[in-house]
Amino acid sequence: MKNERKGKNPRGKRFLDVARAELKDPDYARGFLLACMEEGVELRRALNEVAKAVGWSYFARWIHKMERPNIIQALGLNGNPTLKTMNKLLAPMGLRVGAVSIEPILEKTRQHA
Repeated sequence: MKNERKGKNPRGKRFLDVARAELKDPDYARGFLLACMEEGVELRRALNEVAKAVGWSYFARWIHKMERPNIIQALGLNGNPTLKTMNKLLAPMGLRVGAVSIEPILEKTRQHA
């Protein structure tokens, strides 16, 4: 009961340990990020969760030409990373931000209006 009042899950620590270990694998982190985006989680927030889970220093080692404090700032609550920054942060996981044409969807919308 004491753990519940503090919002702690007795299995939470074990889960986080497993998550940290798994997320250190860039392929697993990639899958995690893709799943988050499918669920509508903001990409910056999902990357923040990966970095926190594996540790900011460990995450920073993945990123080339970007210092740990800059990564923390970009992914923080008030962070507003540029497209270039997001692509640097996503590159180690084989991802990048891109645009996809939605024109066919817009045409269908216009037909129903």
